[in-house]
Amino acid sequence: MNGFTISIPPLSTFAYKLAELAAVYLGLDREPDRFVVTDLTAFKDRLRQVVETAKEMRVRIQFTGNDNRYFVSSYSDWLRLNKYSSPLDLLSKYAETVDTLVNDRRLFSPPSILKINFYEYERRMGLKDSKAELRLDGHQIALCLAGAHIALTNRVGDNIAVYLLLPRTPSLIVLKEGERLRRTHERLREALRHVIRGKEIPPTSVMLLYLSASLILEGDVHDDGVFGSMALVQESGNRASILSVDDITTHGLVRLLRDNERRAASACLTLIDAYLDVRSRNLGSDFVRLIEGSSSNLLVYSISGSLDALYNAVSGFDRLARLLRDPQTVSKLRMKAETASWVARSADILSAHLAETYKVSI
Repeated sequence: MNGFTISIPPLSTFAYKLAELAAVYLGLDREPDRFVVTDLTAFKDRLRQVVETAKEMRVRIQFTGNDNRYFVSSYSDWLRLNKYSSPLDLLSKYAETVDTLVNDRRLFSPPSILKINFYEYERRMGLKDSKAELRLDGHQIALCLAGAHIALTNRVGDNIAVYLLLPRTPSLIVLKEGERLRRTHERLREALRHVIRGKEIPPTSVMLLYLSASLILEGDVHDDGVFGSMALVQESGNRASILSVDDITTHGLVRLLRDNERRAASACLTLIDAYLDVRSRNLGSDFVRLIEGSSSNLLVYSISGSLDALYNAVSGFDRLARLLRDPQTVSKLRMKAETASWVARSADILSAHLAETYKVSI
C-alpha cells in the first residue's frame, strides 16, 4: 500500500486546527471528511523533517498530568515505543512505523490540548461540548502532534504557549493555496519567535508592525490581509484551555510601509529590534514609550484613516531620532554609539517615508 486516509477531527476542536496545519506542511490532499496520504514514503520523509525542525527550534509541547498518566502509556503501546521522554518521541516513532500501522485504527482519549473547544461561541449556538466524548484514532493524533510541533512558536512564562495557526479561511482555499500558506506561516512563525520574548507579549501594534514589515521584506506579500491566527493556550494542571485567539491581520500596514526599495520595512525591523532589547533590560522608558506610541498611532491610522494619528506617528518617529542623538540618552540605554546612530537613521527613514508619501508636515 502506497497511501491511506486520515479522518478529519471534529471542526470545533483545536485538534482540527492542528491537523489542518499539518496537512498543509505534509502536502496531504483533502476530501470533505478526510485527508489523503497519496505517497507514504514522502509522508514519512516530511514527518521526519517536522521532527528535525522541532528539535532544531527546541519546540517543547507540554502534556498535562492526566495526559502523562493515561494517554502516553496507551499511545506508546500502540507505537511499540519502549522509552518515552517527550511528545516529540511519539511523533518520531510514528514517522518510523506508520507503514506498519496503516490498518490499525485504534481509538484513544486524546491529550487535553486536542480536546479544546476552539470556538468560544459554540455553546451559545446550542452545539454540544464534545470533550467528554471525543475519541481520535492513532493516525489523527499523530497528525495533530505534527501540527502542534509546527504551530508552537513561543512560551510566555512557564505555562502559556503561543500557537500560530492558519488563517480562518474556507477549506477549498487552504487546499488550493497550500504552498503559499506554508511559506507565509514559516515566515510568520520565525518573526513571532523573534518578537515575543520572555514573560510578556509586546503590544499588539508593535507586534503587527514587526510582522507586516517581515512579510514585506520576504517579497511575497504585496497587499494587506489576514495571514494567520495566534492562539494563547494555558497548559497547567490537568487541563489545557484557550485564553485567546486573535487573527493576525496587517490592516493597512503593508500599504503604509511598502516602498520600491523596502527601506521603510527594513527601518521598522531595526527600530523594533532595538525596542525589544531595551524593553527586555527595563531601560529607557522614553524610548519604549515613543516606539509603542508611534506604532499604536500608525495602526490606528491604518484602520481608521485618522490624520491626527498619522501626524502623531510621524512626529513620534521624528522625536525618537532626535532622542537617540542625545549622548546622555544613549548612555542610559547602554547602547553603542554606532547602534544608536543606525537606529536613529532608521527612525529618520520611517518618518520621512510616511511624511513624503502621505504629505505630512511636522
